[in-house]
Amino acid sequence: MIFKAVDRESGRVVGHIELNAIDRANRSASIARVLVGDPACRGRGVGREMVRAALRIAFGELGLHRVDLRVFTTNAPAIACYRQLGFVTEGLFRDVRRVGDAYWSTCQMSLLESEWRPGGAATPDGEAGDG
Repeated sequence: MIFKAVDRESGRVVGHIELNAIDRANRSASIARVLVGDPACRGRGVGREMVRAALRIAFGELGLHRVDLRVFTTNAPAIACYRQLGFVTEGLFRDVRRVGDAYWSTCQMSLLESEWRPGGAATPDGEAGDG
């Protein structure tokens, strides 16, 4: 399931997100290909709202138990966003992607239905709040 993010004021597409590897038997899915394409929209909560919307579909509409994702360890803003939404880091995949002469690592993160709080952000202790 691929979704596009549309700016409410201009009607322009500013990003996209995918909910894939949907496994109804195990009630799980992965979030992938999260992109806020317009640099002017980055750092303004667009990515967070895209992930929240995907999670509402995953947990609310599809009735899933678990949603996971992988993110490059160099993408600190995305990792911070996912943590604010309650995602927990599960592990590290070292040197999985060659980029030029370097190798990039990813971390695996997940969120369980019992940890999901619609519209809420995680508090510093990792519990979801009303923020």
